[in-house]
Amino acid sequence: MCPKCKIGISYGTDIINKKDLRCPNCQHIFSYDDGFIESLVNKTIDVLLILPIYIGVDLSGPFKTRVGKATKVRFENPLYEVYDITFGTLVGITDEKLFEQIEFKAIDINKEGFIAISSSFNDSIINQKIDVAYIVRGRDFLENVPIWHRFLQDAINSINSNRYGMAIVESISAFDAFFDEFLMNQLLNKRGYPIDYVKRIVRNYQRRDKLFYFLFCVTGRSFENSPYNKNLADIAELRNKIVHPKEYEFKEKELTEDKAKEILQTVIKSIKWINDTKN
Repeated sequence: MCPKCKIGISYGTDIINKKDLRCPNCQHIFSYDDGFIESLVNKTIDVLLILPIYIGVDLSGPFKTRVGKATKVRFENPLYEVYDITFGTLVGITDEKLFEQIEFKAIDINKEGFIAISSSFNDSIINQKIDVAYIVRGRDFLENVPIWHRFLQDAINSINSNRYGMAIVESISAFDAFFDEFLMNQLLNKRGYPIDYVKRIVRNYQRRDKLFYFLFCVTGRSFENSPYNKNLADIAELRNKIVHPKEYEFKEKELTEDKAKEILQTVIKSIKWINDTKN
């Protein structure tokens, strides 16, 4: 999404890490991360929980199976990474009333395909033939996805799996990974610091020092003045309680889905605030 005119644009699947994307609508020049972050903050959490955040492709195809049986399905084209697989009907072919009585699941997923298994509470349809469509979302290229993208996707996956404590840990890890990458680029490009010195700063200083002092050094803005400063500090404290439950006498089961979603949203907004400081 263009950060200036807010128009969503499809550029294909080979733009990760590019710095000079041009919006065809307003001609604004921006980086892949700029557009990626803009897209994140303009989506609701519920949408993020449905669609994978990685850039990629959707593939679909038909297969035949019997209810209650396992069927091996091969993708038309191999994928480098698979995000998720869903199932649907084939228009004009699949009996929709029959389909609604069946639960489908994909197992043994790999870049070549998967095994589809099905079940039903209606014993009378077990072993009945049915035509099914699969839709797979994945990645078909070998570009290096930034680690903070992966942490965000992991957090989303954990929320979907009801692992709310893990989602919170992964959310703050996504922020830290983003900010360290951002700060390194700023120190190298704006300050011209040697790479070894930059690595020592990122590795040896605490999050607070980097957010308040070093960010101000390269952008003139401190996260201390961000509307998300207190919330992020609370998230970091909660993360410590989750990781060290005995020390803090903390029970992870007290965490809720709403809390995990709220924290994910705060992290995304904090990333946006940090990214905007370079402008």
